[in-house]
Order: sequence, then C-alpha cells, then structure tokens
Amino acid sequence: MTDDTSYFIGFEQYDEAYVAMLYLNSPRVRTFLKSVAFQDAKRPYTKKVLSRMSFDKIIKTITMDELLKTEQAPNLKPKVTASMVESFAQLVADKN
Repeated sequence: MTDDTSYFIGFEQYDEAYVAMLYLNSPRVRTFLKSVAFQDAKRPYTKKVLSRMSFDKIIKTITMDELLKTEQAPNLKPKVTASMVESFAQLVADKN
C-alpha cells in the first residue's frame, strides 16, 4: 500500500529490481541520501532529492564487494552475481 508521496521504479525482471535494491540500500547511497535530505522534514526524501541520484554514477561508484556486503547486512540469501550486475549496468546504459 502506498500513499500520494510514493515513488517507484519498475523493472521487467526480478534480477534487475534486486540489483537496483542492493545499490539503493548500499551504505554509500544511504549516506548520500541522508546528506542531501532534510532529515527533520515531514517528508525528507522528496522528488527533488531523489532526482539527484543517478544509477550511472552509482554503478561506477559501488563495487561488487560492497553489493555483496549490502546483501549480507539484512541476512538475505546470497543471490547477486557479477553477471546480474553487468546486465543491470547494460540496462542502465541502454536507457541513457
């Protein structure tokens, strides 16, 4: 269930969504979001704040090792592979 301030990214494949989730939940991306959002605001993660993110830049910044650690943090079963990450990078490149 979402409300009028929800944002989502649609994917055709589960693996694409999974890799995107790992990137967006990586410590560096979370730190970036906290640094550009007004944490005391009623809705700190506005469209303007979220539009500052770029999967192109995220992909170039976050390593495979960081993704593996992000996956381990909430005790997810190991799933992400280098080929999944490469496919996601290609998807992002094709969209730009």
